[in-house]
Amino acid sequence: MNFYYNRETLHFTANWDVALTDRYQYLMAGAALAAGHDLLIPAQDLQRLYSPEMKIQLSGEKAVFVMNDRTVQVESGSDRMFLNGNPVRLSAECRMENGLLYVPVGQLMSLGFEKTVRSTGELTPSYISPEAKGIYNPGGILSDEEMIVAVGEHDGCSIDGALLRYIDLIRRGKRYGEQYRTYWMDGPQKVIPYITYIPTSYQPGEPAKMVVFLHGGSYDLGEKYAFRFAGHKLQMACEKYHYILLCANACTLLSSYGNMPPHIQACGTEEEKQYYQWGDDSVMQAIAEVKKEYAIDEKHIYLMGNSMGAGGTFYLPTVHPGMFRALAPGAGSLKVMCPEHLEALDGMPIIYPAGTEDDFGFDHILESRDMLTAAGAEVEMAVVGGGHHLDAWVDVIDDIFRFFEKHA
Repeated sequence: MNFYYNRETLHFTANWDVALTDRYQYLMAGAALAAGHDLLIPAQDLQRLYSPEMKIQLSGEKAVFVMNDRTVQVESGSDRMFLNGNPVRLSAECRMENGLLYVPVGQLMSLGFEKTVRSTGELTPSYISPEAKGIYNPGGILSDEEMIVAVGEHDGCSIDGALLRYIDLIRRGKRYGEQYRTYWMDGPQKVIPYITYIPTSYQPGEPAKMVVFLHGGSYDLGEKYAFRFAGHKLQMACEKYHYILLCANACTLLSSYGNMPPHIQACGTEEEKQYYQWGDDSVMQAIAEVKKEYAIDEKHIYLMGNSMGAGGTFYLPTVHPGMFRALAPGAGSLKVMCPEHLEALDGMPIIYPAGTEDDFGFDHILESRDMLTAAGAEVEMAVVGGGHHLDAWVDVIDDIFRFFEKHA
């Protein structure tokens, strides 16, 4: 299974129930607890953060973790784990807290699964960067009450001043700007990230307009796609026009947000169809998560995206009718859209960003425009002279938001 998001480093902080999977916040079932040079965290959260690669059998006070042909067994009250049946001594006992089995994350992952682990409890003052020293503790080394454990896929996992400032910022309650969050998807058994931008005009309890951005197919960007190509122009537009921005993640690689190729629709297996469907489900779950945290004006949700994200922008309103007020599909093509889906866009306001130098051909854009018009959509072109496939939309961001405002 190929996903758009694959974690590189996890950070756990003593007495905090939030784990950072790279920059993204994951809410654990309980706070991490300091134990020697390590932290104890709920076993169920450790498994979810490494799922679907890691499996777990959790039974009361015992847990069995399985990943990469390695099996680790642990039990509450014991300072030993069994790695493929062989006993290995741990520096701290597993224990039960509030009905949850807690396990020493650093040692379990380093000794059990050969991950790179760093802990502020064992680092020398010279290891922590000079700017990191003194942020929590003038002596340079964090106390056990503020200990951080990093678990990474390679030797580059670190604890530095930028991380400490970021953790401090979150714990103080960052209200505006970029927010990096996650949710758990039952289908793929995966933690999925998303990014929101909260404009400084937002007032809790007062419904705000929202624009949802769907990323392109680039395998290494996912929900970060918009910021990579647009810099901070999207955020500035959200400030200017008072929109909450949601950058969603398509979950599975080239899922097309659920818009299955005709051959998959016709004769694909259930597993193949599910692979695409998770792209749709992921966006819907991200929208639901934002609604839990912020007041959203459900009559003013707009949808935009580029390349594969444009395909999703065409497709999602046809299977979720009435959810989106207007669309902005950048560099999108309708060649894989089923006729019955196209008919569902009748009356939909669409601004169509496209560059004359689109790598796949501007003629495809014009063909799609004509198909939309024939289907009854209200289409306005936003042509970027000299613009290319990946970033022509960036030059007309303000035009897009003004179009949304016109259809508010």
